[in-house]
Amino acid sequence: MLLVTVLILAAGADLDGPLPADAVPAATIPAPPSPSHWSAGFDRVDLISEEIGTFLNYDVLELPVYPIMPALRFVEQVKVVFRLPWQGLYAGVSIASQSLTYEHPIGPKGLFLTGGVVTKLLFPHGVIAGAAYRAGVFRFGLSVSAFTSGSWSAPGSFQLTFFPSLGLGIGVPWS
Repeated sequence: MLLVTVLILAAGADLDGPLPADAVPAATIPAPPSPSHWSAGFDRVDLISEEIGTFLNYDVLELPVYPIMPALRFVEQVKVVFRLPWQGLYAGVSIASQSLTYEHPIGPKGLFLTGGVVTKLLFPHGVIAGAAYRAGVFRFGLSVSAFTSGSWSAPGSFQLTFFPSLGLGIGVPWS
């Protein structure tokens, strides 16, 4: 490549303009990398998050009495989920919590076992385990979550609470 540039300069060519197509041998131009089968990036938005499950178990029940609080809690629990550079590992972020989950494929295409850790302001707050089904752009989840009352201000508080939880996500088409 250096030899080609030197020859072009010696011939008095203008390097500010485009080079002629035959000036660079095709053998020296590397082929573009082939796209990998899987990479990190955006995966989905969970409109109803499986994490902790308090929205469906507590807040929705308040809707007839005090509709403002469930509306705010809904916004808090909407979660953006990103694929990490390891197959099956995901990181989720919402106003209310953060999560690191793993999905392991089982049985029929699109069915997964799930498990993960949930944090609140990066304080370990609970765990989640269940199953998920992906079809096209949709992800449906059914899990059990266990969480503590611990926080950064009261790290020794470990009263456990268990909830069933449902999830609905929309995102990148799954195949």
